[in-house]
Amino acid sequence: MDAAKVLPDGSKTYMGFRGGTLGGFNESATLPADPALIAAAEAAGERLTSASALPIWPGVEVRPVVHRGVVGSSDTWTQHRPSIETLHEQHGTMCEEMEASSIAAVCASFGVPFLAVKDISNNELRDDTTDSLLKVAEEIGKRAAMVVHATIAAMAEPSPRL
Repeated sequence: MDAAKVLPDGSKTYMGFRGGTLGGFNESATLPADPALIAAAEAAGERLTSASALPIWPGVEVRPVVHRGVVGSSDTWTQHRPSIETLHEQHGTMCEEMEASSIAAVCASFGVPFLAVKDISNNELRDDTTDSLLKVAEEIGKRAAMVVHATIAAMAEPSPRL
């Protein structure tokens, strides 16, 4: 979301991902996740949430929910609520982070299926979480890891024969 061109009239246009892949040079707004991985992760997330297997965050009384959507990647940690809302509107994102695009770019370069599973631990739209992250450091990523583990396990199971 940081790759932008400021046009002569002062407006911005976002350039998206630019880089080489096995098929040549790639310039697109997105690096798509693999549909089979999405389906497997959605099924794993549904199984985990319906069985109440995902642990509740310390101090929170609401069970975790699994969402599917666009993950925006940026070199900027945005904590300003109106700026976050603007990013969501401009890029159609569900959340923003700083790591997945690099992994997606490497996967695209080598033709490897890609999927980002995120455990949103610092949701500035809900609370000021900067200080509270230190209190739950051991929890960060646990739920995402559980979804990834269940996804891999489901994909490793033999397909039923018809």
